[in-house]
Amino acid sequence: MTPGGSLDASMNLDNTGNGMTVKFPRAPFGQRPAGTYALTLLGQRTDGVVFRGSTTLEVSGTGALSRLKAPRGHSGVVITLDQPEVATLDVIDLQGRVVSRLATGMLSGTSIHEWPRAGESVARGSYFVRLRREHQKTEVVKLTVLP
Repeated sequence: MTPGGSLDASMNLDNTGNGMTVKFPRAPFGQRPAGTYALTLLGQRTDGVVFRGSTTLEVSGTGALSRLKAPRGHSGVVITLDQPEVATLDVIDLQGRVVSRLATGMLSGTSIHEWPRAGESVARGSYFVRLRREHQKTEVVKLTVLP
């Protein structure tokens, strides 16, 4: 990740002999779990020549907490911890009140926490999910609850 908040991927274009560096905004990758992702770029030059390039993209992620990719009407977070840690996962409304505690205690590995839970009625709008861990920076992601 570059200081400006973008991810750089360098690749050789297979039928041009040229290389290029592609800059991606951090947003599409910032909420993904850390890992190596395959990246393929297809394009067409102004003279009509089609080009293709492939590379891998290393994503370090923004931390242990990320939004869950879920269908409309569902939301939640994914926690990925390299080792067991004492942690607390809270949902906070815009007034700063804790409206739900999703997890507390010893957490490890990857876990999915959906919110609102089945049968739980909450007002639509914006909320924050906060992950607090001992000896680590507190992490927060925004969730939007839609009808």
